[in-house]
Amino acid sequence: MGPKRDDDYLFPELHSLLDRLPSGRAKRIPIVLVPGFVGWGSPLLNSFNYFGGFQDIAGTLVNRGWTVIIPQLGPFSSNWERACELYAQLTHGSYDPDGTWDVQVDYGTEFQAFLPNGLPAVATGRRQAFSLTYGTDGPAPRRLKNWKWSEDSPVHFVTHSQGGNTVRYLIHLLRNGKADHQYFAERKEKGWVESLVTLATPHNGTTIIDVLKNIDPTGIGHLLINQTIVTASFQPQQTRIYDPQLDHWGICPLPDEDFLTMSLRLTSPGGPLQQWFQNNHNGFYDNSIAGVAALNAIVGPPAENVYYFTFSCGATLSTIPKGVLGRLTNKVLGFIPQGVIKPPHHALQLGSPGSQLPRADMFPAFSIFGYVMGGYQLTIEQKSILACRSVDMQQNDGIVNTASMQGPRGSVIEDVDATVVTLNRGRFYHMGTNDAMDHADAIGIVVDTELISRVKTMYLGIAELLSRLPTDS
Repeated sequence: MGPKRDDDYLFPELHSLLDRLPSGRAKRIPIVLVPGFVGWGSPLLNSFNYFGGFQDIAGTLVNRGWTVIIPQLGPFSSNWERACELYAQLTHGSYDPDGTWDVQVDYGTEFQAFLPNGLPAVATGRRQAFSLTYGTDGPAPRRLKNWKWSEDSPVHFVTHSQGGNTVRYLIHLLRNGKADHQYFAERKEKGWVESLVTLATPHNGTTIIDVLKNIDPTGIGHLLINQTIVTASFQPQQTRIYDPQLDHWGICPLPDEDFLTMSLRLTSPGGPLQQWFQNNHNGFYDNSIAGVAALNAIVGPPAENVYYFTFSCGATLSTIPKGVLGRLTNKVLGFIPQGVIKPPHHALQLGSPGSQLPRADMFPAFSIFGYVMGGYQLTIEQKSILACRSVDMQQNDGIVNTASMQGPRGSVIEDVDATVVTLNRGRFYHMGTNDAMDHADAIGIVVDTELISRVKTMYLGIAELLSRLPTDS
C-alpha cells in the first residue's frame, strides 16, 4: 500500500488539538485496547498482533510509559457477551501475558434462555487479559500486577470497529445497572471509565452484513465461516491458535469426540451453530444496521462523565462527477430502489458499480466488499433507521461505512477544528476522516513501513491526548 494523505499525520486534527491542550499530566490510567469483530487479544503464534500486525502498537505505547491491557473477547460474539467478558477480565485482578486460563464469565440468567439445551450461561477457564506496563526496575515492559478495575482505578478505552460499540454498551450497563446480573446489579456511575476512543466503529451499523448475504446467494461463505469456527474450536482452549470462545454455546468437542463427529454434530440442522447464528445473539447481527439501531435504543446518549472521541476512515473514491451533473447523479443514486440494478449471474454476485469504488491501495481482501458496499442500495427499513439515502452510506473502508463512524445518530457530535480549545465529557468529538485509510490501516496491519510508522504516531498521539484530559482528582 502506498502513503496515505500528504499531511505529516494521518489525523492532523488530533495533533493540532494536542498543541492547544496543556501537557505534563501523568500516564497513571491504563489504556485498554479493545479489538473488533473477528479480533483477538494475545498475539497469534506469539508474533502477530491485532493492533500492529507484525509490529507491536501496545509495545510502542508501553515503551513510552503507558500501561496497556488487551482483553480476550469473543471474536464472533454479541456485544452483550463481549461486555460481560470485558468486565470479568478487567476485574479479575491478574494479567498474564504468558497465558493463564482461570477467568470465569457470567452471561446472566436472562441470556441462558438463548443457549441450546439449557446450557449454563457461565464460561469457565477463559484466558486472562494480556497486559504490559513499563517496569520501575528497568527499561523492559513488565506484567501488570496488583491492579483491579474499579471506581478508584479507571481506564481509557481505545477501540477498533465493533470494540467501540461493545464498550458503549458496557458503559451503559455500568451507569444504569441491570438488577438481575451480578456484574451490574449496583450502578457504577462515577469513575471506572475516563474516556472512549473509537476507530472505524460502526456506530450506526455497517452494510457489509447485507453485502455478505447478497454477493453469496449460494451460501458457500456461510459454510466456510461455520467450518472455520468448528476447526478453530476443536482443540482445548489452552492450545487453540485462534479461539472463537463459543464453548458456552456448546460449540466445542464433547469428551473423546473426534473432529468429524464434532463437525457433523455442530453443523447439523438445528444444531448448536445454526441456533447460534439464527437467534441474532452474535456479532453478525450486532454489527448490522438493525442490530446497532437496537443497541443505540438501549444505550441512549453518551455518559455525562466520559470523554468520547471518534475517528473515521474511508478507502473508496467517488465515481460521481462534480458540479450540477454530480448533484443530479447523487440524487438519482440515492433513490434507486434495491433490485433495479440486476447483478450478473456468477458465483459472487457483485452488481454494477455504485457511487464509490475501492482505492487501488485498499487491503486486497476488502476490495470486493468495498466495491459492493460502494453501490449498495439501502432497504426501506434501513433508510428509515438511518434517515439518509443509499449514496450517503456508500463511502467505506472495506468493512464499515464511513458515515457510520462519526458517532451514533442523534448524538451531539462536534467536529474538532481550530475553535476547539477545551474538552467536555458527555459528547462525541469527531477527529476527522482520513479518506485514504482502510479498516486494516486503522490498526496497523499493513506492509508499508512508512504507513506503520504513521499509524504508531497516531496511537501515540491518542495516548498523549488521553493523558492530557482534565480529571476530577
